[in-house]
Amino acid sequence: MRSIRSLLAAAIVATTLGGIAAPVLAQPEWNINGRIEQIAERINRMETRGRLGHRDAREARDELQGIRESEARMRQDGRLDRRERENLERRLNRLDKRMVEERR
Repeated sequence: MRSIRSLLAAAIVATTLGGIAAPVLAQPEWNINGRIEQIAERINRMETRGRLGHRDAREARDELQGIRESEARMRQDGRLDRRERENLERRLNRLDKRMVEERR
């Protein structure tokens, strides 16, 4: 009787944990293109509204293009590893922060 209870308890725990773990494992891969597009739109808006000069906007776009090119080189093996993703995130964060500071 105890072994049946133990087996039933283990099955309940496994089912519960499986329900929790599945959404975590099913999360989509990080979307760099969406992030780049958000920053590109911010650059365009800021330039249109006069908050960012043409030269600064061009420099920011050039930096975004460099990030795109780096990402393409990094994906030549078919994926981004954690170090590569962190590198791209750091570069995007730096550019995003610069755009926020320019807006002030």
